[in-house]
This record gives sequence, C-alpha cells and structure tokens, in this order.
Amino acid sequence: MRILVFLILICTAAMGQSAVDEPQDQKIEAKELKAEQSFTEGMKLYLIEDFEKAYAEFRKGIQAYGENASILFMLSKTEMALNRIPAALISAKKASDLDKENFFYLQHLGNLQFKQNQYKEATNTIKKALKLKPNFVEGYLNLVDIYLIEGKESEALKTLADMEESMGSSEQITQAKQTILLKQNKVDAALKEGKKMVKTDPQYVLQQSSILISNSRFSEAAQMLKNAIDENPNFMEAYGLLAETYAKQNNKQGTKDVLNSILAQNSLPYSLKANALGSYFSSLKNNTQTEDITDALNFCDQIIAKHPEEARTYVYKADLLVKSNQILAARDAYLNAIKYDKGIFEAWLAIVELDVKLAKYDDLLKHSEKATEYYPNHSYFWYHLGFAQIQTKNYSDALISLEEAQALNTNNKELRHHINASMAEIYHQNGKLDKAKELFEQVLAENPNNEQALNNYSYLLATSKKDLDKAVVLSERLIKSYPNQAANYDTFAWVLFQRGEYNKANEAIELAIAKDKNGSESIFEHKGDILFKLGQTENAVSAWKKALELNKSNKKLENKIKERTIIE
Repeated sequence: MRILVFLILICTAAMGQSAVDEPQDQKIEAKELKAEQSFTEGMKLYLIEDFEKAYAEFRKGIQAYGENASILFMLSKTEMALNRIPAALISAKKASDLDKENFFYLQHLGNLQFKQNQYKEATNTIKKALKLKPNFVEGYLNLVDIYLIEGKESEALKTLADMEESMGSSEQITQAKQTILLKQNKVDAALKEGKKMVKTDPQYVLQQSSILISNSRFSEAAQMLKNAIDENPNFMEAYGLLAETYAKQNNKQGTKDVLNSILAQNSLPYSLKANALGSYFSSLKNNTQTEDITDALNFCDQIIAKHPEEARTYVYKADLLVKSNQILAARDAYLNAIKYDKGIFEAWLAIVELDVKLAKYDDLLKHSEKATEYYPNHSYFWYHLGFAQIQTKNYSDALISLEEAQALNTNNKELRHHINASMAEIYHQNGKLDKAKELFEQVLAENPNNEQALNNYSYLLATSKKDLDKAVVLSERLIKSYPNQAANYDTFAWVLFQRGEYNKANEAIELAIAKDKNGSESIFEHKGDILFKLGQTENAVSAWKKALELNKSNKKLENKIKERTIIE
C-alpha cells in the first residue's frame, strides 16, 4: 500500500499542477472526481501487474475525460510493461509536453529515449531533468554513456565534472573519469584524478596502483603500495597487490620480502598468506635453485605451523618436493592435502601417479579406489585402480575396473591405449593369448611406440615362444624408444634368452641391472636363468638368491636355488 499511496501522491500532485488552482473548500466537479477515480483504479491494476486491464482503464479515462499528464505518464509506464515501446514513447512525450516542469515525466521519457537509442532526444530530455533536479545521478550517468557511445569523450568528462561540482567527489565519479582518461592514454591525468580519492579514502591507493601496474609502471606501483603498508601495517589488500606486482616482474626477492612481512603479522588471514606464497612461487624461475626450494619449503612450514588444516599449503609444499625429487615426501604432503580437503582433484592425480613411480602398488590400490569414490566418472582413476589390481594379481577385478575406465574415457587416445594394453596383460595372464594379441595389435596400430604394449607384447611372444622374430623386432624398438628403463632391457634379454642367444641376453640383462637403482626380482631371476644356460651355475644361484631376497614368498625361486637348476 505504501507504493500505491506514493505513486498516487506523485501523479495526483501532477494532476493538480495541470489543473487550475482553486480554494480547497470549492466543490470538486463530478467529472474531475470520476477522472480521479478512474485513474486510481488504473493505478491499482498497474500495481498488481494486471497491465492489460490497467492499460484499458487508463485509455478509458483519457477517452472519457481528455488527455491528462499524469494519466498519460502511467499509460506510458503500462505500455512499457507490455513491451509496446513506440506507444510508450508517444505517451511519455505527451505527458512531458503537458507538464514541462515535472521531473518524473522527464526522467521517464529520457530513459525510454536512451533505451531506444534516440540519443539526441535523450540528451535534451535529460538536460531538462537535471535543471529541475541537479542531483539526478542516473541522468548524469546516462549522459556520460551517450557521449561515450557517440565518441564525445570530452563531453563525457565535462558531464562528470558537472556531476562532481553538483554532488561532490565520489569513487563512482572518479573511476568513471579515470576510465575515460585511460582510454585516451592519459595515464598521469587519470592518476591525478585518483589522488583526490586517496585523501578521503586511503584504500583507493589500490585503484591507483592497479592503473600503474596495467601500464607496466611497476616500480611506482610498488612504492605506492609500500608507502600505504607503512601507514597501515594491516592493509592486507595492499600486501596482496604488492606481491602480485613483484611476481609480474619475476622479482623473487620482492615477493620474498612481502611474504616475510605478511608472515610477521599474526593478524593477517590465511588466504593472504597463501596468495602471497603463490606469488612467490610464480616469481621463481623454472630452473629453481636448491636454496629457493629450501626457502619456499620453509615458508610452507611456517604457514602450516599456524594453519595446519589448510589443504592449499600442503599442495604447494608437495609441488616443491616433486621438483626437488623428494617423491615419497611429496606424496605424503599431497595425502595431507586431501586429509583436509578431499575435493582437490589435482592432489588425487598426483598421489596415484606418485604411487606408480614409487611402485607402492598396495597404496595405489587403496588410493585409486578412494579416488573413484570421489570421482566415479573419471576414467583416469578407474584405469589406475585396474593397474593396481593387475600388480596385486587380482585380475578379475582389474578387468572390471579397466572396462569401466574404457566406458568413461571419451576422447583421450593415450589413456585408451594404456587401458587396452592393460586388458591385454590380463588376457595373457588368463591364457587368452589370441585376445591379448588382438588388443596389443590395436594399440600398436595407432601408436607403434607405445611403451606398455611393446614391452608386454614382446614378453607375451617370448614366454609363449611364438613368433620370436616379431618379439625381437618389438623389443628392439622398445629399448631404442625408451633406453633408460631397466624393465625394457629385462624384456629384451628375455626375448633373446628364449631364442637361445644367451651371450646377447647376458649383455642386455647387465644393462637392465645397471639401470635398475632399487633392484628387481624379475631382473635377477632372469639373470640367474641366463647364467645357468651359460654354464655358470654358482653365479646363477647367487643371482636367484638376490631375487629371492626381494620376494621371499617366491617358491619357484626357492626350488631353483635348492635344485641348482632351472625348473620349467
């Protein structure tokens, strides 16, 4: 009801302005009373948004009692609500012509003209409205927009100056002026405008600094922000922007100094510390020095000490540890991250990849299974679950996981190749050699140098002693394409062994041992088999013993050692 009363007061006041002033005690003519009743009924319908009936009522009032500014005004608003814009413009113009001193009519007409791109007409109307109401904010801003659309930037600046003179300085006016001046490449003039705001609002220094930064005036921006921080040591936005400024310059020392300053302020929030840490990281070059990593890890530990449940810092720390090749520690840091925020997708990815690098397949099984719970539609995690199940010899479950990975994988060819190669391994283990070969052939047809397919297909052909010539071709391509992997030389050696080329096999297995830093059960067992065929039984037994030390549950190795011979 307040809105209804307010609008009726505006419009009836306007009606009163257009009528002849008469004493209050004079009898109201019946015709005028009916006109007011019709207008009031139209207003009620308008306010309940029954625009068609309101339109009919206002039209009926005009037809019965003649054109009246207030009725025409409301008719125009109703026509606008009904999206009858041309008619709304005509009605608004008539209302304004009948009552030239009514601000609300001019405001409405100016808005309509502006929205209909009638810029010349809108300019004249808005100027008339501003004469009646000099603090008409929307009018000034519409004028500025019109001048900018027409490319009259000087007129736009003059309008903003008039607005400032009439209403006083404000952030809105200053920012509008600065935007225009920056468009004109008048950076110093824009900064000069901003100085007025800095005096009344010290935080406006952020806007000033942003202008300097966007114009590559980094030193000036940094100094401005440092001065602001000196005046207010808790000005956290200034710290953040200063860190970004240094990061844009790759100024490692600058970002480091800011981060130290932030960490010295216990009252500053974690988000600022984390952002500043990110800026410090971005300022470090790709060839990060050992001392840089040490400093960065120290910063991480300082933040973790004060904010131990914030996952983001653990991710930063883990990334650093990966760079410094501290793989196990990196994985532990990622695990801490998901402990506090299980939704960090990148951390889960890193964890399963590091599990593979560390050959911790029991951990990979546990982590990839958990990852599929949080990301059940992501094929990458299903693939790693299947891979872990293969390594732990749970082939039936592995096949299910890999089939799920394949169903979810839509456009990642490389992942599809890995999935197919892994499924082929399972078929090999289950004795389904033809299905295994078919999948290996599919992978190599699309990617002749796929390491997994080359390795396992070569091994399949060697162990089955079928098509050993092809096995040699594939395994030679394998070690040529991937010369740093010990397992690949182990496969090549085994292919040669099955062909009876024991001396060449021994050379290959020695290369595998040289490249295997941690030692491998398979490599030492194969080494023993090769030495046995070369007539070096004692050395063969020594190699088998090394293999058994790596897997004490291998009964086949126990028998080889006991019988001092190869047991088929």
